[in-house]
Amino acid sequence: MKPIFNICGEGAFAFVMGMISGYPVGAKIASSFRQNNICSKEECERLLAFTNNSGPLFIIGTVGILMFKNTTIGILLFITHILACLTVGFLFRYWKRNKKSPSTFSGPSGFNQDKKTVTFSNLGEILAQSITSSISTILLIGGFMVIFSSIISIFKASRAVTKFNTFFNTSF
Repeated sequence: MKPIFNICGEGAFAFVMGMISGYPVGAKIASSFRQNNICSKEECERLLAFTNNSGPLFIIGTVGILMFKNTTIGILLFITHILACLTVGFLFRYWKRNKKSPSTFSGPSGFNQDKKTVTFSNLGEILAQSITSSISTILLIGGFMVIFSSIISIFKASRAVTKFNTFFNTSF
């Protein structure tokens, strides 16, 4: 990760999980890296640029199979999506390279001395925190989807969208 993307090695986990799981897993992992001082602010910004991606289920399943009715198109779209992410990561490797940020980043390894280590005695606590964080993120995203779906339904019911389209189609 360091020679190609100028990111700490832990960034590979965020990239792979973002590719496999899709939105918002890559961004969530990158932000947790920053919160735990595993990477610097600049590294996290670079990491966010290419780890927050659509997952294979959405691109291949929804776009390829449901929209285009062709699995090959879905796979091709997913491959181009991965190549685009790799290109963005490669292009951003020099972004803010020489800037120093006033952060608590603790050096090349990125780990603070006061961080917990995972043992059998605290495994349940760490697992519970992980599940709670995941459920909280899922509920937050679901809440936003419901809110914006309701707003769109209100616009459709009031025919505001139709009036808006009619206005712009006749104006130009």
